[in-house]
Amino acid sequence: MADEIINKNHPRILAARDKSQQAFTSLEAIRESHHIMLGGLSFLTDKEVAERLRVTRRTVQNYRDAGIIPYYMIGGKCLYAEADVMELLNKNYHPRYDDTITV
Repeated sequence: MADEIINKNHPRILAARDKSQQAFTSLEAIRESHHIMLGGLSFLTDKEVAERLRVTRRTVQNYRDAGIIPYYMIGGKCLYAEADVMELLNKNYHPRYDDTITV
């Protein structure tokens, strides 16, 4: 073992490199899904809102222009409080029609 030569193609080096890459990939996923809290509020960009609502960014802009969704405009950048987006969804929730109920 003392005479073993370790180079960049050694299995232990390759395994360590693979583990490092997995760690970086995991950190990137965490970074992308994490939102900094300001005053207890988490903010989303128009792109993130569009992805969560499964609509286009143009539709998010239409919601904003029509006063459907509240937003903050800072230096030309629109931000949406995550709580406001959830409130919008909750207000517009329509439960399924249950035809077993008779009046």
